[in-house]
Amino acid sequence: MIAGFLGLLAIGAQTSAQPTASSDRWTLKVDTARCTLERRTVEPPTTLSIEAIPGSDAYRVAIAADNLGKTESLVRGSLTITPSQEHNGLTSVIKLPNSTQQIIWMEGLGPQLLDDLAAADKVTLTSKSGAKGSVPVSKTAKAVEALRHCSADQLTEWGADAKQFALGGKLPIALKTRDEWLSNDQLLAVAGQSSPPNLNPLFRVSISISGEIDNCYPAETGVEAGVQKRVCAAVTGKTLFKPARDATDLPVRGAATFRVILYRR
Repeated sequence: MIAGFLGLLAIGAQTSAQPTASSDRWTLKVDTARCTLERRTVEPPTTLSIEAIPGSDAYRVAIAADNLGKTESLVRGSLTITPSQEHNGLTSVIKLPNSTQQIIWMEGLGPQLLDDLAAADKVTLTSKSGAKGSVPVSKTAKAVEALRHCSADQLTEWGADAKQFALGGKLPIALKTRDEWLSNDQLLAVAGQSSPPNLNPLFRVSISISGEIDNCYPAETGVEAGVQKRVCAAVTGKTLFKPARDATDLPVRGAATFRVILYRR
């Protein structure tokens, strides 16, 4: 997506800069509706990025480095989390302008990713055609915990009850894939109201203790009023989640995000 592509360009720009004393450490970047873990290594110069959109239950892993392989879009690949975990999906490789670096990434990874990363000592992305990026890691459990806290903090700001993030609590669970929330006719109507640069707008919703969406707002700037009206009308009042729960299994208010896909790569 356009926003995601720009984020990848930022990763590459930082990686190609002169290494600093903070290299080879985890850093957490907090933006509106986005939390990003990064780990930069000096030799060879490489950046690993794990990006989370709070409330989406989906993650993206990207590696920026020199000489990863040929440029390609959406080919089968694997994410290997050493010592023992592997995730399969679609990978892409792009060449960064005005740089020797390339980026390989995989998106749409589920919540299990964070549990696997917490015990990792190396992360490797490989495409079917042989493009490959690999980064050694350490202290991953603390880094993953920081990423979880970042997501929880933003969801709490949006109205989610903090009790669901305590030990024994449960986040809301979508009853069907978010891509199915709007019908094709509704998507066409939204597309008619939309224009660049925000072709795939991100929205956040509030979830009642019954699992019903009772509030809906854009989670990013630049969303046209007509787009917001049509998207939010399509989901508000619908029961689309199993509600969040506290440690005693009582339902509590939740929050989530979803992206309206009007343009696919």
